[in-house]
Amino acid sequence: MSGYRVWWRWWIVMGTLLGMALLFPKEGIDLGILGVWRFFKPEDIWPERQKPSAARQVISTATDTARITRLAPERLVGRRWKAAEPGRLQYPDDNPSALEPFFRLLARLAENLGNAADSVFHILHYGDSQIEGDRISGYLRHRLQGLFGGSGAGLIPAVQTVPARNVRQIASNNWYRYTLYGPAENRAPDKRYGVLMSRSQYIGDTASLHLFRSATGYPGVRKLQLVRLFYSGPDSACELTIQDADGIQTFTLQADSARQSRTLEVPVRWNANGLKLFFKGPSPEVYGLSLEGEPGLQVDNIPMRGASGTFFRAGDARLLSHQLQELNVCLFILEFGGNTLPHIQSPEEVTRYARTMEDQFRFLLRLRPQACLVVIGPADMAVRINGRLETHPFLEALRDELRSATLRAGGVYWDMYAAMGGPRSMPVWAAASPPLAAPDFIHFTPAGAEKIAGMFTAALVDDFNLWLSGQKP
Repeated sequence: MSGYRVWWRWWIVMGTLLGMALLFPKEGIDLGILGVWRFFKPEDIWPERQKPSAARQVISTATDTARITRLAPERLVGRRWKAAEPGRLQYPDDNPSALEPFFRLLARLAENLGNAADSVFHILHYGDSQIEGDRISGYLRHRLQGLFGGSGAGLIPAVQTVPARNVRQIASNNWYRYTLYGPAENRAPDKRYGVLMSRSQYIGDTASLHLFRSATGYPGVRKLQLVRLFYSGPDSACELTIQDADGIQTFTLQADSARQSRTLEVPVRWNANGLKLFFKGPSPEVYGLSLEGEPGLQVDNIPMRGASGTFFRAGDARLLSHQLQELNVCLFILEFGGNTLPHIQSPEEVTRYARTMEDQFRFLLRLRPQACLVVIGPADMAVRINGRLETHPFLEALRDELRSATLRAGGVYWDMYAAMGGPRSMPVWAAASPPLAAPDFIHFTPAGAEKIAGMFTAALVDDFNLWLSGQKP
């Protein structure tokens, strides 16, 4: 009987507590110096992570299904990652063929895979720290080159501040770097940055760069046939020596007071000890190097830690335009927004940011009208609200405004937030085995970056297949 009384009292207590939880104001009660008191809610006892979620379904689904198919339209429906689900590319209503120039190029490359007479076409993947170290870009490069040809590590700066998987590099300690983003003291007074939004120069009369073939990157980045140096001439002539598997080659970088954008192309092969570049004389302005292999596609990883993406128009447009042409840029991929969210306090700030980004989109497309634009929206970002991990309050508003800005500018939008599962998905990705997101609930792990890159690749190639079949995406 005593045990019955204990259980009876326990149910009374629990019922009372649940009743109070339902009636207690959601925003809590302000008790002045004692702070705001809040009562637990039923969902705190049964948290969202214990329920089935879209994020869990995404994690358990084989989402990288990218392959080229020429099936009839009625047979393009058996994919595991279905067209009706989140994760599809979104096109402007007045321009459903916004990616057609890019798709035409893909079709040509697929038909002439490995054609030595063809060229290398660059996809510039700009983003914040979410893509640092060749994350996302690396897997996208690997998959697209497997389908459409191409190899090599792609564009790299002379000075790499964050180690990357596509190539390992060491610069002599007298190099310094100007950037169009980050701390104001790193800005170049003449606004000359080039396609990487940065430039490097050295102090003194000699400097060196040492590049090593990747030991951890995807196989394609280890191939090398050509190095291209993007630079502007120094005040007086500079001698450049390149040492590769075939020996030593020496070139003269002529003086150029007008500082025109120039490109030096040198056939090279990886040496067992890497690739060495030695500069002797006044420093040129070095905008970057492109490590290229077979003809086809190249995806360039261009990460900018802490950047919001609102700066492209601030550089030298003529210099940038020339390098975009030299690189045969066929597609811009911009992935920003995560660094802006922590600073947004109102819907008006969301709208201002999106309008600024729209200006950047239009600027890039004006400089390179032959290229297309894809904007990858921000991933889920979890913050603690009343002790619980919740999606950032302004993330969905930012997603919506950024999507509208992209479509108005004539670009195509990919909703990474929806693709990964929507609200509160980042904690689910972090809890996966192996973890797909970092403990900060902001960044992906390498495995998570591959997952996201595979989803994006599948969305892109799916629409290419639809285009091949004569349908509009």
